[in-house]
Amino acid sequence: MKKIILFNLISLFYLNFSTSAMTTDLLIRAQDDETEGGQRLRIRIPKPIQDGPKGDDIEVVTSNREKAIKDNDGNFMLYSVDAGTNTLIPEINSRSLPRRSPGKSEIVIVDKMRRNVTHLRVTDTYFFDSVSTFGTVWSVLNMYEIDIPELKKARGKIRVYPHMTPSLFSELYPGEKYEKYRSNAFYDNSRGHVLCFFPVDAKGSRYTSQSFDVVAHETGHYILHVLRPDLWQSASSDVRAFHETFGDVTALFSVLSFAPLRQKVLEETGENLHKASFLSVIGEKIVDRDAARCTDLSALPSCEEHDLSERLTRALYGTLADFFDITRGLHGRSAGLDLVLKETVDTFRKSFLSATRSSKLTSFVDFGRSLMGERNLPQHLVLINFSRQQIDLTNPLSLQQICLKEDEDQSTLLKCSTGRLPKPVDLGLRFSHLSLSGSPRSSSGAKSSRWY
Repeated sequence: MKKIILFNLISLFYLNFSTSAMTTDLLIRAQDDETEGGQRLRIRIPKPIQDGPKGDDIEVVTSNREKAIKDNDGNFMLYSVDAGTNTLIPEINSRSLPRRSPGKSEIVIVDKMRRNVTHLRVTDTYFFDSVSTFGTVWSVLNMYEIDIPELKKARGKIRVYPHMTPSLFSELYPGEKYEKYRSNAFYDNSRGHVLCFFPVDAKGSRYTSQSFDVVAHETGHYILHVLRPDLWQSASSDVRAFHETFGDVTALFSVLSFAPLRQKVLEETGENLHKASFLSVIGEKIVDRDAARCTDLSALPSCEEHDLSERLTRALYGTLADFFDITRGLHGRSAGLDLVLKETVDTFRKSFLSATRSSKLTSFVDFGRSLMGERNLPQHLVLINFSRQQIDLTNPLSLQQICLKEDEDQSTLLKCSTGRLPKPVDLGLRFSHLSLSGSPRSSSGAKSSRWY
């Protein structure tokens, strides 16, 4: 009997050790409006991740001070701190037993060298941005790889710069002025799949990588480039805008892949996704694009891809909200709304990806018609919500968008910023004189990168 108990204990210890050795736990920020509030999401990655963090397909590049280190259990969760020097001691066993300090009544934690240590969560360390950005990128890739298993083999390694400093920037982009890119983030495929995140303010204390939405959005650009590399150099304003919409809905899908955030969405909207909420506002505190807000259809659309993409993003968001209403009706009142929302989002996401892969994608109409052809998505929902945004999927003549000519001086090496670009000068042109063609692109390599 004793041998059996001993064997079971040894087996349990080995199983726990093996599980810990083959997985990595980390914490990430949970949505923009929670960045300062403190809500975090726990992610378990089913493989070991090196200090950095660095995996076999994702590498975070930053300064030595901001390089993330693992605790003794192999996770980016808890660290030991020397109380005397206030420095991290990663080699200390975080499971050290508490001992009573001689002559004192309180219990203190001591390591194997009998130094007093305290425990620190990763969210309180200076390298939390690195860990959170890594985890967010990983969660987006994992979400899409579940839908498209072959995606993992098709894509390459991605490098992430959560804190793009002047020195790092000058190495990657010599000759470019760092100050021009404040409050920005971009995906650059010309240097082997790179995600870059810049300071939000002059102090450099906040970065765009501290936004869940922005990180997910830029990862979406990377995914779309892998899925449809043929779209990257398209001159069509609609196609360039589709890149931005793909990034926005990637952020939406990512938020809704976490049960705590789905529950928060249901509570904040009163179970009506058509209401504006933290879910519908993409990149809150950075760009403020609200997918639930009505588009001003009286204004002439701008050819600038971020502005133009809002129309398509809102058509898709409206379709998702209506689809949720229908799905919950089919399930009845007894069904848990969190599971109904998850089922709705999973079905919609798969349909969206399928349409993205099959559509010619020369225009919004092309994509809308492909989405209507998805058998698991009600056609009339797509038709109605695209029509609300004046994207007529029934009229062959509606393939073109009327755009304002872009200011050529706005073109830069990396294209477009996160903030609003200056409004084009009103030249007093009449409606009939506006160009129907796409806006000019930069000849200096602009089409190799995508800004948020």
